[in-house]
Amino acid sequence: VGLIAYMTKLTLVIIATMHFFACSWYGIGRGQEDGQGWVHAFEASGVADDDVFYMYVTSFHWSVCQFTGTMEVHPRNSFER
Repeated sequence: VGLIAYMTKLTLVIIATMHFFACSWYGIGRGQEDGQGWVHAFEASGVADDDVFYMYVTSFHWSVCQFTGTMEVHPRNSFER
């Protein structure tokens, strides 16, 4: 039982950390006043159509990729790098 509780706690901490990074990544991309962030690029391309859930899932995917090493969402300016 102790091992299962430990693994559950560890999994929840990892998910919470990825959620924090995802929200931070979205905030950085949205906060670019010059319109050069990744969020603005997605909206301009018509991929997201200003869908907040899609943007969150994309941000969460980016944060997961920081742990695994592969990603399709790239930084669009120096602040995002």
